Amino acid sequence: MTDNDIWMQSINNMMNHINADNNLREYVINGPDDNEGFMWDDNEYIKRLSTLVDSDGHSGCSFAICLRSCQALLKKQQSMHCDNADADASCDADANASCDADDSKSKMP
Repeated sequence: MTDNDIWMQSINNMMNHINADNNLREYVINGPDDNEGFMWDDNEYIKRLSTLVDSDGHSGCSFAICLRSCQALLKKQQSMHCDNADADASCDADANASCDADDSKSKMP
């Protein structure tokens, strides 16, 4: 298994946990305060996610980078959903919650 395979597995695992919780998904999409980053975020959602993906063996840095990769995927999904929404319909960020991380261009940092 290559380093990239391991990285993509980590992204897939994190996305599965994020997509299982609508509140967590919204938090990840919006991110922490502008003057903070995910690596220093002590929000309960992020603490819980860290515990859920502990088996991936992340350092604080790789956890934050993986989370930013997931955030980019979620924002892309949200943008695609909004672009495809009817003009009269409201854009619901939760409507397209699934993601295949293999479609991303994320690479091992």
